[in-house]
Amino acid sequence: MPPPHKHHDMKTEHDEGSPTNPVRFLGQDYQKLLQKSLRSNKLYTDELFPPDSSSIGTLNKEADLDYNNIIWKRPAELVSPGKPFFTVDGMSRFDYEQGSKLGNCWFLASIGALTSKDEETSFMTKDMINQVIPAGQSFSNAYAGIFHFRFWRFGKWIDVVIDDLLPTIDDKLIFVGSKTSNEFWPALLEKAYAKVCGSYADLDGGFMSEALMDFTGGVHMEFVLNEAPAYLWDIMNRAAKSQTLMGCASYDGETREDLSSNGIVGGHAYTVTGVSTVMSEGNPVHLVRVLNPWGNTEWNGKWSDISSLWDTVSKEDLKCRENDENGEFWMSFEDFSRNFESLDICCLCPDFLDRSSGCHWKSQRNFGKWVAGTTAGGSMDNKDTFWKNPQFRVKIEELSKDCTHEEGAENILVSLMQNHEKRNRSSQKNFMIGFYVFKELVTNPCFIVDGVSRFDYKQGHLGNCWFLASVGALTFQKDITKQVIPAEQSFSKNYAGIFHFKFWRFGEWIDVVIDDLLPTFNEKLVFVHPKTSNEFWPALLEKAYAKVCGSYADLDSGRRSESMLDFTGGVHLHFVLNEAPAYLWNIMKRAARAQSLMCCGTHKGEAHKHCPSNGIVGGHAYTVTGVSKVMSNSNPVKLVRVLNPWGRKEWTGDWSDQSPLWSTVSGTESKKCHEVLDNGEFWMSVEDFTKFFKSLDICCLSADFLDRSSGCHWKSQRCIGEWTENTAGGSIQTLETFCKNPQFRVRIEELNEACPHEDAENIVVSLIQNNKKRHRKEQKHYNIGFYVFEMKGEQVEGGQRKVFDCTNPVAECFAYQREVMKFLRLEPGEYLIVPCTENPGETASFVLSVFSKHETYFECFEGGDNP
Repeated sequence: MPPPHKHHDMKTEHDEGSPTNPVRFLGQDYQKLLQKSLRSNKLYTDELFPPDSSSIGTLNKEADLDYNNIIWKRPAELVSPGKPFFTVDGMSRFDYEQGSKLGNCWFLASIGALTSKDEETSFMTKDMINQVIPAGQSFSNAYAGIFHFRFWRFGKWIDVVIDDLLPTIDDKLIFVGSKTSNEFWPALLEKAYAKVCGSYADLDGGFMSEALMDFTGGVHMEFVLNEAPAYLWDIMNRAAKSQTLMGCASYDGETREDLSSNGIVGGHAYTVTGVSTVMSEGNPVHLVRVLNPWGNTEWNGKWSDISSLWDTVSKEDLKCRENDENGEFWMSFEDFSRNFESLDICCLCPDFLDRSSGCHWKSQRNFGKWVAGTTAGGSMDNKDTFWKNPQFRVKIEELSKDCTHEEGAENILVSLMQNHEKRNRSSQKNFMIGFYVFKELVTNPCFIVDGVSRFDYKQGHLGNCWFLASVGALTFQKDITKQVIPAEQSFSKNYAGIFHFKFWRFGEWIDVVIDDLLPTFNEKLVFVHPKTSNEFWPALLEKAYAKVCGSYADLDSGRRSESMLDFTGGVHLHFVLNEAPAYLWNIMKRAARAQSLMCCGTHKGEAHKHCPSNGIVGGHAYTVTGVSKVMSNSNPVKLVRVLNPWGRKEWTGDWSDQSPLWSTVSGTESKKCHEVLDNGEFWMSVEDFTKFFKSLDICCLSADFLDRSSGCHWKSQRCIGEWTENTAGGSIQTLETFCKNPQFRVRIEELNEACPHEDAENIVVSLIQNNKKRHRKEQKHYNIGFYVFEMKGEQVEGGQRKVFDCTNPVAECFAYQREVMKFLRLEPGEYLIVPCTENPGETASFVLSVFSKHETYFECFEGGDNP
């Protein structure tokens, strides 16, 4: 699976979406629109967030808002005959109060955090304020009724343009209000954020973390206060002295924004505006200062504005107290933890988490996507699909000497944010999202340990025995293995998390690149398992082949011939064992000595993977790993060695590991062949092999092994063709269109004198179809095949329609498979091979291969009247 994700370090100065080069929201360019309005001498009106009910949205019934009475007015119309100002004496957390028609306390509490620093610490958030609220905007200099604000949205800073038409009823702002009547930065900021979210109604209800992140683009952390660490106040104390924003949320009341007797509003967001330690009667008390965005309604318990506990502190500490009904109050840290449910801290950098000023945190950010059907795998409860999720490797080096080394202290912060890319925030259905962190599988991974062997792996939770059986066969052929698994790949020299493998696919070799992120469950590989825990070539080879096929799921069930051909690009022979020639064992013996891969398959049991008492698994693929002849009580016995890719579950009959028949052979032969190991490999007689296995596949670079004579060499010819709308003529049953199929003339010369002349097959014809689908499971295999016609006398010069009318094919072969092949005996002469699908109009490309031990001339042409 290719995880569709991109890695990004923090954006540099000039990258699009960086703080200094924000993306123009909805494509609107502030400077161009400003200049256009100034030139036309017309105040700007935003067509993309128009002054009408669509920008208000559908509010909660509790808002009781009469849309018919809403009038959009500019600030100059609201403060006449006075003069509107963007800001008055700077920006402060006391500049605004929440309106009664919109439940956006989460947003306004975040604004409070953005502007909450006192005079001596205001420099810390000045840069953040100027980033969100660009300086130089006013109702006087270059005023054109247009303003802009910036927010960090899902990895990129955006610049949001608005007009200054604000919704009012009876000349009063409906939503956020200014405590100074002619100050409008809060209302304009709220409008800009409403535009980003889709409408004002889309601001109703939310989490502080959303706005805090959108104001900073930094690191967010949440603490559930009844589970908070003992050192939380210390963290808050350091955060208050850093570039951080803090907010908190109260427990839900019985009703929305239910007011308790102690003055805390239920289900409400507050700003944390400060922390302090005072001495009360000689004892230190940790205090937290909190602001209600309503601008009123305060805590009335201990250390509140009117609490007598302030009489127990020094005059210096008493400077903290402000007896104003402005929504801000102090309370002890214990009462804070008891009356509030959670604390949010958002910062540009979490360096404040450490006591050491020399410890600096680093950050990295990645963008990814969960795509239905491919990379949206669900949680670990979904074992069959969990591995499909995007995966990210994190390598942690030794902790810097400048950082604190307290045992158990957190050193990593992971944040995951979902984005549904909906225009309206309220229509964004937030899924339950999360992440798992797994420890690296091994500390010293190796690509290959002591060479490549059939015993290096065992099948995992995927029905790809057909592929793994082919891998087992591959390990016997060094040259072919080097072609498929390029040498000099490792986890040490030039390691970069990237590997590559090569496969033969439909007529050409391809190089497949993968990363080494492997799907795991409970810190174990989900699919193929290495028997040596730190050896990973089998898992990486499997991943590369999964990529070629579309996904791991696309490897579930298949035919051995597919992967055997993809490993070799050679000739494939298929034998049905109950119809096999008498000399099959001799063919297998010669194949074992040649550059050949051999695999076999069993009959299907009553249920898939059925295991009868003899240990043979039904409907399963095995590797043929060897053949041998032994003398048992002076009688020759032909044996076949077979490997189960499970790495266990062996044959229990004659010549199995525990069979007493091994005592009837000489010690030399027994030592050479007999091993009592539960590794999935076993011997059996060729008679039992042909009885309990259904078919045998042999794939080789050359078919020379088929002949006893070493001087006989087979030749191969290959042609890549296509059944198109014009050339997909169907089978001979539709004779009117059959002649449209691509056709191949083959002329076979006299047999080479070096080759044996008995009535043995001398031609192998192979046809592979390719539907060109990205996913193997989506490749609908037509019923494909080919006909072979002998062309005699005048037919050689006549039209091929005459051949089809007058001549029966000398051979044909059809199957619903990727590849069909047939072993033929053809006399010297001229023949016509017609590859086709069963039905006309079935389009696909194909590879036709002809292997012959004669001198053979091969010519391909389109269908028509004459070849």
